Amino acid sequence: MSRLHSSSDGHERRHVAGPIWAIDAADGATYAKDGRPVWPFRNAREREALERMVATLDHRMEIIADATRCTLDGPGVVVGLGPRAFEDARLYAHLTLRRYEPAPTREALATMPTPSVVVTTFDHVDEELLDLLYDGRPSEQAPGLIFAFSDDDLRAQVLARSATLYCPARPAKTRRLELLPQLAVGRAEAEDLVVLGGNATPEQLREALAARPNLLTISTHSDGIDAQLLPALVFCPMDRVPDDHDPALAPSCHLTGFCHRRGRPIVQALAEGSLLSPSAVSADVMIHGVCWGLYPSPGVQSSAWSLSRRLIEELNVGALMTTWEIVTRTTNTTTELHHNVACGMPLGRALAIHHAAPESLRNGHRMCLVGDPELRLAPSDHADPLGLVEDHRPSQGARVEHVAALALLRGMVMQGRRTQRPDRSDSSSAAMSAVLGYELALLEGAPLEGDDDEPGPTLRRRIVEYFAERYTDSSRYWMSFIAETRTELARRPCPVCSRRIVSRHYGLRLTGASPRCHDHCPSCGPIADLPPGRELTLCVDPDGTIRLGGDLPHHHWDAQLVFDTQIPTMHATWPWPAAEDGAPVRRFRPTERWPQVPLRVALIMVRAECELNVVGCLCRVRSPSASVGHR
Repeated sequence: MSRLHSSSDGHERRHVAGPIWAIDAADGATYAKDGRPVWPFRNAREREALERMVATLDHRMEIIADATRCTLDGPGVVVGLGPRAFEDARLYAHLTLRRYEPAPTREALATMPTPSVVVTTFDHVDEELLDLLYDGRPSEQAPGLIFAFSDDDLRAQVLARSATLYCPARPAKTRRLELLPQLAVGRAEAEDLVVLGGNATPEQLREALAARPNLLTISTHSDGIDAQLLPALVFCPMDRVPDDHDPALAPSCHLTGFCHRRGRPIVQALAEGSLLSPSAVSADVMIHGVCWGLYPSPGVQSSAWSLSRRLIEELNVGALMTTWEIVTRTTNTTTELHHNVACGMPLGRALAIHHAAPESLRNGHRMCLVGDPELRLAPSDHADPLGLVEDHRPSQGARVEHVAALALLRGMVMQGRRTQRPDRSDSSSAAMSAVLGYELALLEGAPLEGDDDEPGPTLRRRIVEYFAERYTDSSRYWMSFIAETRTELARRPCPVCSRRIVSRHYGLRLTGASPRCHDHCPSCGPIADLPPGRELTLCVDPDGTIRLGGDLPHHHWDAQLVFDTQIPTMHATWPWPAAEDGAPVRRFRPTERWPQVPLRVALIMVRAECELNVVGCLCRVRSPSASVGHR
C-alpha cells in the first residue's frame, strides 16, 4: 500500500480575542466577518453541539445577525475523504484557515502529502485508514481525524472540533489526571498531577473527575464498550441505549441484562452508581490508553455501543487520543506522550514524537487523534513526576532447573491464581500438582509418556483444563515475563476474516524459554499465541463448524474447545476429538446450540515437551444446527 508523504504546514493557530461568532445559516455555506471565520449552524442540533464544546472549554459564543459569504484559507491542508465528506471538509478548512483538497478514495489519499486534518464518514474509518495516517514513520505532526459514527452528525463534529482552536487555554485546578487502575496505589499528588491507582476509592475518582482536568489519561483494560476503572467502578455507556444499534450485534450485557464486570444485573449496577457514565467525564484532552479504544471488534459488537462514541458525541472532551486495536504497552510507553501534551505541546506534534519513539516502534503502539492536531494546553515547563518511574523488570537469567517450557507453564498458572475471579472455578491446584509430578519424573528419569495417568498425559490434560476454564487470551498470563518486544513490519491477512493482522514476538525472561508469537486482528481479536514457527489456525463457519488449519501433532497432545463469553453461565468446553491417525480432527461442531451473544471461540492445546498453543477468534454465530460432526 502507498503511504502518505511527510509534511508540515508549520503554521500555529492563534487564538482570536473575543467570543466565537456563529450565525443561523440554513444554507450551511462558509461565512466570515472582519477577516474572522463565522460558524454557520443550520439547525438547533448543530447550534447545541457548538455551544456544548465551547462551554466545555470555558469559552463563550455569540450569535451574530450578518456576515459575508466567503471562504478563508491558509497554510495546512484539510482533506475530505469520500464524496459525502467533501462539503463538511471544505467548511472545516475554512473555519481553521487551511486549504481544502478532496480525496474520492483512500487510494487517492495515499498519494497525497500528509494533511493536517482528514474529515470523513464512518464507513472509511477502519484499520487501513488508521494505518495510513498513523503508521509510526517520523513526521513533524500527526494528522487529526474528524468523523462521526452517524453521517448526520458529521457537520456538528466539524463545527465543534474546529472551535477548539479558538478557545483560550483553560486554567484548571488539575492540569493532569492519570487513572492507572493496574497500579496498586491509592491517590498520589505532585505538582500539576493527580494519580489514582487501583486502591483509590470511587469517591476519590469521582471527586478528581469533577475537577475537570485539562488532561485526562486512562490506562486500563477495555473491550471497546466499557473499561474497568476500579474493582467497584466501571466506565460504561449503558446508562443510555443507542437509537441506531443493530440488535443482532448488541453486547452480552444488553442481551442478558447482566453486568459481567460487576457480577450483577445492569439495573442494579446503575442504581448503586458503580457504572460511571461518559457524561461524567470532561477534559480539554483525553488520552484513552486501552485496547479497542476507537471501536469494539467490528462484526462482533456494534460500534453503536462504543465507549469512544459516547466520548466523541458528548462533546465534553476537546480532543481524544486512543487506540483502534489491541496494543502492548508498559508503564513507560506513553509517559512522554502524556508529559508533552500536559506541557502544552500541540497534540499532533506530541503524537508524532510518540509514534517515532523506539519503544512505540518495538511494541507497535499507535494511537489516533480525533480532534485538531494544533490544539494544545497552556505551556508549562514542569518536570514529569512519572518520568523516572521504571518498569519492574526482574533480572535476566531467572533460575530454571529443568525444561524452560515447564517453567513457563508453572509461571502462567501462578499468574492465573493472582487474578482468580470468585465466580469462576479454580483448578490451579490440580494443574500445579501435574506440573510438580512431571518435574519429579524428569528428576528421577522416570517415563513421561504411556498410559493416561503418566506424567505427560496428566500434565497436558490438567493444564488444558485449567486454561480452558479461564479467559482464553492466554497472553495475559505471560505478559509479566516479557524481556523484549518486536513487531513484524509485514502485515499478513487474518485466516478468519482476511483483514490484516498485527504480529508481535515477545522474548521472555526465562532462560531457554521459546519466545511467544501473538497475532491479533482488528475484528477477530487475539487469534494466535504460539511459539515461533508453529503454524496453527482456527476458523468458524456460518453453520458453527470449527476448522483447524496448519500442522497438527499425531501423538502426545491434549486440547479443548472453549466458548468464552462474558456471562459465566454461558462458558462451555468440549474435548477436541482425535482422528484415526491420532491427530486432532480438522473439523468439529459442538452438540449444543451456540449462545446468541458475542463470544470468543478458542482451542487450548498442549503438545509434547510442554508446548502451549492457543488459537481462537471473536465471533457471533446465528443459531447453527445442533447436530454434531467431525472429521
